[in-house]
Amino acid sequence: MGIAIYIYILSAVTFAGSVDYYPAATASWKNQSCIANQTCDLKGARISAQRWVADFTDRYGEGAYNYGDTMFLSFETDKIASLENYGVVQYVKGCVYGNFMKDGKLRTFFPYARQVHNESPGGPARVWVQKEWIIDSDDKDPMYNSPFPEDYERMTRVSRHGFYRWNMIENFDSNGIPISKQSETERLLGFTYPPLHPKLYVVDRPGSAFLDMMYADNERVLSAKNISLDFKICIYKTEDIPTSVDAMGDQVFVDNPITCFDWKSREVYNWATKKYETPQEMSEECFKYSP
Repeated sequence: MGIAIYIYILSAVTFAGSVDYYPAATASWKNQSCIANQTCDLKGARISAQRWVADFTDRYGEGAYNYGDTMFLSFETDKIASLENYGVVQYVKGCVYGNFMKDGKLRTFFPYARQVHNESPGGPARVWVQKEWIIDSDDKDPMYNSPFPEDYERMTRVSRHGFYRWNMIENFDSNGIPISKQSETERLLGFTYPPLHPKLYVVDRPGSAFLDMMYADNERVLSAKNISLDFKICIYKTEDIPTSVDAMGDQVFVDNPITCFDWKSREVYNWATKKYETPQEMSEECFKYSP
């Protein structure tokens, strides 16, 4: 018999209390072959993926910790006018799932959902299991962090890059300060244009993992939320990114990436050690799921 569950739609992480950051994994790329692909106004890019743990014990008591990962990808052009010549597409596969111990056996269930390629923010959600690569976008536009159609109405600058960010600190992406601590210095391109530094970035926080009492089999049990996701994030010429996934048919990857980076979010609870771990391999639970 299947496990009766409640579905939870993933939302953005809100930090409370203290947050500890692990050393970030970073990689940089310089555009050294720009003549061949006519991208000499694109200087380079940098990615950082950083694990963190948020302490909620003051609010919820002993054991109340959230674990997650934050990625940011920045790219720089030779001048501000060139920023919107380039855009980002992210791909994802994997799953977010729950598990708990019952009668000495570990049981897995899938109470988490996400929105994928919807017409509007209030569109349908699907179980957060992706066995094969898919474009990681809530809306129809494959470009990462692109606005929904209704979002354009409140922007002062209508742009597919409307939710791309820029920072008043020139070296925000290399000064060692976690990006979550810089929100007071970042702005959105759809509302104001950077005056000095020709650099944009996107941020991803795939959610947080934690222990909690949840309903399964019509009873409340101590459960672990687990995250096991792979990401591939690529920079393209904006003109090469289709405006809708509907135009791509069965095609998964947008053609002609300028450069790509791979990163992971792994937050899996080990019931034997009573600790969250970050295994390199994707959880086999992601491939066992069947509707």
